[in-house]
Amino acid sequence: MNQDFTKFDEFVRATDPGRRSDLSFLAETPRVEELITRGLRENLARSDWWWFQTYLFLAGQCPSTQYVPVFAEALDLRDGGVHPEDVLEYLRDIKDPSSVPAVERALHWRQDWDEFHDLAFKALDVLLAIDDDAAWRVIESVRDDDRERVREIARRVLARRANG
Repeated sequence: MNQDFTKFDEFVRATDPGRRSDLSFLAETPRVEELITRGLRENLARSDWWWFQTYLFLAGQCPSTQYVPVFAEALDLRDGGVHPEDVLEYLRDIKDPSSVPAVERALHWRQDWDEFHDLAFKALDVLLAIDDDAAWRVIESVRDDDRERVREIARRVLARRANG
């Protein structure tokens, strides 16, 4: 696996796939999810945000539940180098119920740069995509949130669910 990852990582760094339109190499790479997971984990550990974002982009091209633990870890860092809105977008695509606790924590964040609560809306979007009891309990928990727009959205989706 080490040799496979080294080769994959060297290729990723040499070609900068975020700027390529041809990503066919992903479909041609055996165990690509494992390699992407390792790239995410290693770059997260090094706080190498450029390459973390590159591997995050690759993860978005090959959705897998394997990424959920590293995505949760990235969200929990609350580091300016991690773009939580991107992580949440990919969690929405994965729809893994195991991500609900991390998404719930993100839903309750109050970041200075997020004056319109966009991060909360992305978190709600992930929970709606997961659509299980745990996700709905989290949505229920913000029905009386002090952020008016978050509260309104939570109430609206809860009412829609109750009405069938």
